[in-house]
Amino acid sequence: MEIVAFIGILFMGIVIGLLGSGGSIITLPLLVYALDMPPLLATTYSLIIVGLTSSFGAFTYIRKKEYDLKIALLFVIPSIIIVLITRNYLIPMLPNSIDWGTHIHIEKNNLIMLLFGVFMVAAFYSMITSSIQNKNSSIAEKKLGFIPFEGALVGFITGITGAGGGFLIIPSLVVVNKTPIKTAVGTSLIIITINSLVGFASDLNSIHVDWIQIVSYSFFSIIGVTIGSRFNHLIEAQKLKIIFSWFILLMGIAIIYKEVITHQAIH
Repeated sequence: MEIVAFIGILFMGIVIGLLGSGGSIITLPLLVYALDMPPLLATTYSLIIVGLTSSFGAFTYIRKKEYDLKIALLFVIPSIIIVLITRNYLIPMLPNSIDWGTHIHIEKNNLIMLLFGVFMVAAFYSMITSSIQNKNSSIAEKKLGFIPFEGALVGFITGITGAGGGFLIIPSLVVVNKTPIKTAVGTSLIIITINSLVGFASDLNSIHVDWIQIVSYSFFSIIGVTIGSRFNHLIEAQKLKIIFSWFILLMGIAIIYKEVITHQAIH
């Protein structure tokens, strides 16, 4: 399964290079299901791998000036605060298992994966909605006042699931702030980089990590993001959104199926 992991990590980098997001959507399930890593530890590994990979992707967009620094700052400040609170205080407070009645029993690790799947399905809905709105409206009004609240929400999701949050950052920037998709992607990569690295740093005192493993996976993911970045200009913005939307929906459904239908989370 180690070979599968390296191939998957390489693919993850390509996805980030092409779409500007989706890294954690591949990385977290890969670590949990292919390498049998405990979900909580996998969220830590996902944060550092996706954070390092996104930093290389962000550099490409910064060089092309396809980013909005003002939006990034408004987004990332509340996001970092919530990430730190969630990783350091909220997650340790969660019980190891939750019992609802006599037939429903959810382990803490399974709950993390279930939430991860649900968030991805919700992100699909946001992206599809944004596509419809963009077709039916030419209004280009930006609502910067909502960005700190969006940042706080993404910070919470990053803290809980170890996801960089790009699958929600991009929809929120496109739908609420009317940001062009390419600019939203570049801005998202900057935010993901900062959120992920801060989240990982907050875990260092409580979780032992295998640095050789992290460096190995990051090396392959960086190769992938370099490949993806070279070809992303060939994809039209609308097609980019559609590909991204359906990809996260399929992955979200697959995770929910794995955790619920196969009775791994509820029994």
